[in-house]
Amino acid sequence: MKWIDRIKRAIKKGEFTVKDERLANKFNTCAIGEKFNMYEKPKWWAFLKEKFGREKANKLCDLGVTFYDKVSDNDTAGAREIYNKIQKLKVK
Repeated sequence: MKWIDRIKRAIKKGEFTVKDERLANKFNTCAIGEKFNMYEKPKWWAFLKEKFGREKANKLCDLGVTFYDKVSDNDTAGAREIYNKIQKLKVK
């Protein structure tokens, strides 16, 4: 299931699932991981640094942490806002 579908489901139900929170807590499976196809990359930090450089990788990590915070707080509107920011990011 894609994150947009998880967010839409959470909006309808009023909350994210425990599984959503667990997935949002890991970069490989959060919205950042989905955007950059990091499911199979156990060394996600090295991947981000190599692909984007340290400064942009740090910003991506901040977005990922913020996304997790929104999911864990059941802030569906905030999660969607961060998800949309992540989707607008350009891939090299």
